[in-house]
Parts: sequence; C-alpha cells; structure tokens
Amino acid sequence: MRDAILVLHRWLGLSVGIVFGIASLTGAVLVFETELDARLNRGRFAVSPGMIAPPALDAALGSIAGDARVRRVRWPHAREPVFEVELEEEAGPRILWLDPGSGEEIRPVRGRNRLVPAIRRTHTTLFAGVVGHWLVTVSCALALIGLITGLILWWPGLARFAHGFAIRLRRGLWIFNYDVHQVLGTLAFPLLIALTLTGVLIPFPAATSALARPFVGTAEPEPSGAAAAQLPLRVDAEAGSGTPFTGVADLIERATAAAGGEAEPDVVVFPAQATEPVDVRLRIRPPGQAGGTVRVWIDPGSGAVLRVRDPRVLPPAERIATIDVFNVHIGAFGGAVVRWLWFGTCLIGAMSLPTGVLIWWLKRARKLRSADARAGRRDV
Repeated sequence: MRDAILVLHRWLGLSVGIVFGIASLTGAVLVFETELDARLNRGRFAVSPGMIAPPALDAALGSIAGDARVRRVRWPHAREPVFEVELEEEAGPRILWLDPGSGEEIRPVRGRNRLVPAIRRTHTTLFAGVVGHWLVTVSCALALIGLITGLILWWPGLARFAHGFAIRLRRGLWIFNYDVHQVLGTLAFPLLIALTLTGVLIPFPAATSALARPFVGTAEPEPSGAAAAQLPLRVDAEAGSGTPFTGVADLIERATAAAGGEAEPDVVVFPAQATEPVDVRLRIRPPGQAGGTVRVWIDPGSGAVLRVRDPRVLPPAERIATIDVFNVHIGAFGGAVVRWLWFGTCLIGAMSLPTGVLIWWLKRARKLRSADARAGRRDV
C-alpha cells in the first residue's frame, strides 16, 4: 500500500507540481500586492485629506470616464486609500485611481506599473485565459491529494513522532534534501491545505456551501414562487418598480438603506448587460465581523432593490460559501501576522517542487549507478 501511495505522490508532484509551484510563488508575492504596487508606483497613495461629497464623486467619474463605461468602483480602505475605477474601453479594460479628497485622477510618478497585474494573471490563469484558469484549478485540486499522500508517507508513528521533525545534516545531500522536503511540508501542511482548498473552491460557491453544510449548519433554502423573482439574475428592466438611480452615490444610498444603514461602501460592480443587476457591496462595521460584506443587487432599469445578502443573518454554511473562503485565501484577516504566515506558507509550497524533483532525480541517479555497477560485475 505504501508503495502505491509513494508512486501516486511522486507522479502527482512531477505532473502538477510546476503549476502548483508557480501558483505558490506568485501567491507569496501577492500577499503584499498593495505594498509592492505602491512601491513601484510612487505617488499613487499620496492623497488629499478628507472625502469628497457623493455628487462630486459622480461628477468626477463622469468627467474622467468620458465615452468609456464604468465597470467597477472600489472605495478607499486602510491598505489602499484611493478610489479604484475600472473602465471598459475599446482597447480593453483600464484601471485608474482617484484622490478621495479631491476626486482628481492620481497619475503614478513612474506610469502604470505592469508587474503586479502580470503576477496576478500568472497566479490565476498563467496568461492563458479560461484554459489557464482551469489548468490552475485542476492542478491545485490534484495537489491537495499530493499533500495528503505526502503526510501519509511522512507519518513516523506515535512512538517516533518527534523524530519526524529531525533534519539530518551529515548524511549527504539526498538525506538532507529529503528531510527538508518532509519536515517543511509537514509543518506547513494545515495552512497549505487551507490555502490550496480555498483557492480551488473560490469559483464554486455552491459546492463550497454543500461541503460546509454537514459541519456548520443548513444553507439558505432556495426561494420559490414569488421569492424566486427576487433572485439577482432575474431582472426585468421595464416592469420593475421605483425610480432609476442617478449615479454611484445614489446606488450606495439605496444599498445602505436596504442593508439597515450599518455599513460603509466597498465596491460597486456594474453589469455587462441590461438583464443583469448592479452588485453593490458594503463593508460591515466593525471590521472583522463574521462575513464582512453585505451584498445588495439593484435593478439597473428601475432602481429597485432585488435582493440583500447580509452575512449577519445567513446560516454559517452560506457565510463560508459567500465570504469567508476568499478572505481565508488572501489572508484578509488577523493583520500583518496572518499575512506573514501566508507568505511563508506560499514559499514552502513553492519549495516543495525543487526539493521533490531533487529527491526523485538523486534517487533515480543512484539506481542507475547501481544498475551499471551490477552490469559491470556480470561482464567481468
């Protein structure tokens, strides 16, 4: 049985290890994405004090966007104290930043840095679009099996448990590399599982909810009848009630009222088609509260609120499916300590590829030498 597990672990590492290693290495960089981007784009976060009035924000967006469509507006927060605006232009999407105090566009001293977006695209799609996204997802799913089989192969038994964390320094390169591969992988195993599993589940909230349901409670029931008409993708721009919204500030006001008034703006995502709703996301105060974000869907034609998803009243399974999975994956909780833990875990995940390949290569070379030696003795 152990031999079969060893073969499975080896070939999983050799086949999907390179994708997992790239995802881990780029993930380590993206833990400090904002700080790196700010360093490379000096002046990006040199903002004026205060916050512009909502009507002034709409005027600033209209002036800067021109003929382009505004696809997304992200409000300032502690790590990135500027408005981030995504525009859809003929040449493709463009991201710009607005000074929250003046509403003017912030033009980075060194021009728009392309390094951080390139690292992000490598992490998520390997610069291969949908195919790359699925390649990363499937590779990381298989890497989960590799992590579990690695832990099984490492297990020294209860009597010798402490010996499983020993690194032998004077037994040659193969033994040293073997011990480093096993010990670092074992120490980081819980966090590696958490980061890899959440990365795989982020695109599949329904599957996440189904997995969480047996452990943390019943998920939100599927609405039927009249309630089904309030699902966010059921938009009837002509028959809706209410008055059309007049701008981003109006959307925020309506969403805040629907959420009970105890939230602050986070992101407004405009739909690509008129049959889809505007997605307004509000941060719950105080920060760090379970869930973290209230989502309000608004009909773009009538301005009517279609649905509110408030994690404070959702069952635990739905909280995990909609919010916590992503926050766990990016380390958006616990402050700098968690981010440094995530950084170290990603580096260990990246190291598993070269150390694993070296184990296989040195062992293979040793077997070849032994085979050559036996063949030489037979010839004599």
